[in-house]
Amino acid sequence: MADGIDVTPGSGKTVYTDETASGHVQVVRLGTGADGDTTFAPIDAVTGVLVRLSGAAAAIPISDNGGAITVDGTVAVTDGSGSLTVDDGGTSLTVDGTVTVQDGGGSLSIDDGGGSLTVDGAVTVSGTVAVTDGSGTLTVDDGGTTLSVDDGGGALTVDGTVAVSAVTDTPAAARDTDSMAVAIQSDAIMVDLSPKTPKFAAIAASSSGDNEIVALVSAKKIRVLSGWWMAAGTVNAKWQSSTAGDKTGLSYLLANVGVVLPFNPAGWFETASGEALQLNLSAAIAVGGCITYIEV
Repeated sequence: MADGIDVTPGSGKTVYTDETASGHVQVVRLGTGADGDTTFAPIDAVTGVLVRLSGAAAAIPISDNGGAITVDGTVAVTDGSGSLTVDDGGTSLTVDGTVTVQDGGGSLSIDDGGGSLTVDGAVTVSGTVAVTDGSGTLTVDDGGTTLSVDDGGGALTVDGTVAVSAVTDTPAAARDTDSMAVAIQSDAIMVDLSPKTPKFAAIAASSSGDNEIVALVSAKKIRVLSGWWMAAGTVNAKWQSSTAGDKTGLSYLLANVGVVLPFNPAGWFETASGEALQLNLSAAIAVGGCITYIEV
């Protein structure tokens, strides 16, 4: 077909028009079909003309015109240069659903623009994440609930100072590598990981031979931590386990002379398990005093 014809008023070719109340309007066909095709390009009264951009040499800007843009489905975003910037325009950026961001092997930067960045739900990070606020101080707030940090079976390294307001669990310490400042607590003596309550017993012995001071406790040893005793006359005294025998050497006592054992958290001596604690006297001389002990 020949294109570009001459139109002579009153004679010649017919020009395709649409007659209106004001006159004829020439019909212009968008080039969507073959040469000579009279098919119209699809135009919707509401959405207008469907335009497909292919092979564009530059980026295509999208503007919400002051409103909002809603994307239904999955959107893969890349700028092809290794850096992706998302700007909320000074207001707020809301994502409803799941967003997967991949840095393509480079680095991913998230900037709150001097305000705040809020994540509602769970965030899973695989690999290494370097976090900095640009001022040297990083604040992490658990929002009044619980903050969990998991190293994924590897190691968690913090360079600098971490301020912790409360610790619910203290990690185990090794005796030969760790140290801790402590104060004596008088209501319990620790034996391994078990607290033992200190107990007290009076010494009132006057018989020659064995005098029971503390009765046996089944499956328990009686460990003496401190004590004192004094004699009314000359007598030799020693401490014994009721069956196992001597647990100390002799104390050579004179009238109004005694022995003082200061507090020893490891204990001065102890009975065999399940046996009574006895004070053995070489003569029928009165001996008085008291001891502090624990059952272990």
